[in-house]
Amino acid sequence: MKLSNGLYKLARKIGKAATVSNDIETLMSGDPKKIAKRAARKAIWKTNNRVTRKITDRFK
Repeated sequence: MKLSNGLYKLARKIGKAATVSNDIETLMSGDPKKIAKRAARKAIWKTNNRVTRKITDRFK
């Protein structure tokens, strides 16, 4: 495995761990506005990523 590939995978895992940590922190805050904003933001990004992936797959 190339070093760059290993570092990429490590960075992705660290980023995902940070996201989960932020989600937990938001939920534990108990602030319904924060929780709703976080959920909406995640839904928007998931939809955006799905659409973008479909578009880029057509050009492969």
